[in-house]
Amino acid sequence: MKLNDGKPVTISTEQTEVGGVTKAIVTVKNNSLVYVASGNLIVKLLDKNGKVIESLQSYDKLIENNGFISLMGEETTQRTFEFSQKGSSLAVSYSNAILDRPNNANLTDITLDGIPLQFEAGKTSYFIDAVDIKETIITSIQEDPNATIRINGVEGTFGTSKIKLNYGSNLIRIVVTAADGVTTKIYTVVINNKNPSQRSNEENQNKEAAVFSPRITAKNGTALTISDSDIESLINKAKGMDTNRIVISPIVSGDAKQVLFELSGPAVLAIMEAGIEVRLDTLMFKLKLSTNALEDIARVGGNEIAISIGQENDIYRVEISRDGVALNNINGGITAFVPQSDLGSGVVAALVKNLQISDIIRMSFYKDEEMVVPLVGSASFKFINNAKSFIDTKGYGSYIDFVSARCLFNGTKPDTFGPISSMNRGMVVTILGRLGEVDQSGFTESKFTDVNSNNYYSPYIAWAAQNGIIQGLGGNRFLPDKPITREQLATIFANYIEATNIKLYDIKSDTEDFEDYKDISDYAKNAVMEMKNAGIIYGKGNNSFDPKGTATRAEVAIMLERLVKGIVR
Repeated sequence: MKLNDGKPVTISTEQTEVGGVTKAIVTVKNNSLVYVASGNLIVKLLDKNGKVIESLQSYDKLIENNGFISLMGEETTQRTFEFSQKGSSLAVSYSNAILDRPNNANLTDITLDGIPLQFEAGKTSYFIDAVDIKETIITSIQEDPNATIRINGVEGTFGTSKIKLNYGSNLIRIVVTAADGVTTKIYTVVINNKNPSQRSNEENQNKEAAVFSPRITAKNGTALTISDSDIESLINKAKGMDTNRIVISPIVSGDAKQVLFELSGPAVLAIMEAGIEVRLDTLMFKLKLSTNALEDIARVGGNEIAISIGQENDIYRVEISRDGVALNNINGGITAFVPQSDLGSGVVAALVKNLQISDIIRMSFYKDEEMVVPLVGSASFKFINNAKSFIDTKGYGSYIDFVSARCLFNGTKPDTFGPISSMNRGMVVTILGRLGEVDQSGFTESKFTDVNSNNYYSPYIAWAAQNGIIQGLGGNRFLPDKPITREQLATIFANYIEATNIKLYDIKSDTEDFEDYKDISDYAKNAVMEMKNAGIIYGKGNNSFDPKGTATRAEVAIMLERLVKGIVR
């Protein structure tokens, strides 16, 4: 590319997509050994048809040299331009030309009604704590009165908008468009709105744990190194309290989009060997690691363990490494607890790779103002409403949203769920296999003579048989297409829980029998009472269980939601 004065420069551009918007990293090199190059760098974002949809430039009359880039002989410089939207390609120029209309997209102030915010010139990201605030009014004032302001996608009246706040993290995105119509600047305000009742519960929980709360100062991100002596003191404190839990909860001053916890491998092993689990608390979310997970993280003599907790817009990140190597598949329980509010049963955590949703986490759920997200290692995730719409579920509970959002059930037809239809035995086993993310490729042969290997349920039945979840009905048969009875359903659920080492909350702990307890088959009596005490299965009225009655699709759906939400995390 040639300058207007004929002196040659080389321009290279890297285009990336971050948070749904395009970012351009432009490198300019002066190829001359002698001449000084000077110019304005203009970057235009094009749509798929080659139309300019947004333009940015280095020129700014308010900064030194008006933003013109001057390069000595063979000098190289780099500039980053972040657009407010996603485009298809870029067009870059470096010359004496400037975009003629004012390109001032700066704000001079941001205020929140009822929530203190200290605005700083040049700062575009703000993180603020609040407690039990239902809504606020945000007011933003532009430096150039001719610039326009959009708040969360809606043009604000004089830069003002009323914002409803949920518990947990609330993102407010302010996009200022300069008078030239193309220059934009993005400001973000994240309000961490704490639930006072949840805070009280956490304080009560922390009374039952050994807590370590160092004070650290952060700007965008921070690292917390926890010494071996700190860990030793925590272990001794936990033993003295007769508790098996340690909570590391740093008190962070400043804007921390990421908190990195650094521990030695021997320290992690010492925690595991003491039979203690660890919870890492940040304002973004909490991360709990079981003793099994700690053992796997620190195995093979790992010396340096790093666990990072972060959030960028609506994407949450957990990064776990051992000696600098990322751990993506860890044996043992790892669970994220993310503050949220007013979410339905159809909301599920979705794994994110390269800013695209790659899969859903079926065992994730919303409960007590939190999304509970089980993980198997390093991961990025976000929350989506994945529930399917059916025309025959009006009047039924949210449990149908729960199972459809997790792709456990298919509809009987594209737009019908069939809630009162009976559930067959093969489908029940398939649902439990899907819930457990069973790898079908490892189960190709069934021991039952009536299970065709071409049927969708065949690998799941093979898996369930190999793990003692099902036994068959005699004569080496399983009868997969036969409607399942309620006592069979309770038995299969109980066997699944035992085979997968799931621990449930015992919410009833009663010994009262059903009125028709004598009609329950001997093999199923213990399972029925276990499922009753765990709150997974109930009677049908008049304290009767109806053990030989068939289970409907709606009944299985509600049992699945109760099962997932009843797992001890």
